[in-house]
Amino acid sequence: MNNLQFIATYINENPGKTRYNEIIKNLMLWKGHPAEAIANIGGQYSHYLSAGWFRDQHGKVYRTGGYKNILWEKIDKKNRQSGFKLTTKGLAYVVKGE
Repeated sequence: MNNLQFIATYINENPGKTRYNEIIKNLMLWKGHPAEAIANIGGQYSHYLSAGWFRDQHGKVYRTGGYKNILWEKIDKKNRQSGFKLTTKGLAYVVKGE
């Protein structure tokens, strides 16, 4: 299982517990990070739950990475504290039986 599959499977199996910190903490646990690193979550895995954007010198905006709104999206897009749910494309990353 890779990181994308882990996150999709976690979101699928844990409805209501899919806020950013919960997903990242569980990803770090799965990857074997020490407790100190998990307690002080930085931005190491943030690109998985964000939508990267870049604005060039002419003001044109480009997507530069991230999986938010492609594989998963906020349950309530108006609420920053809302958890995530899978998109149709994200469902393809769910691993069954591992």
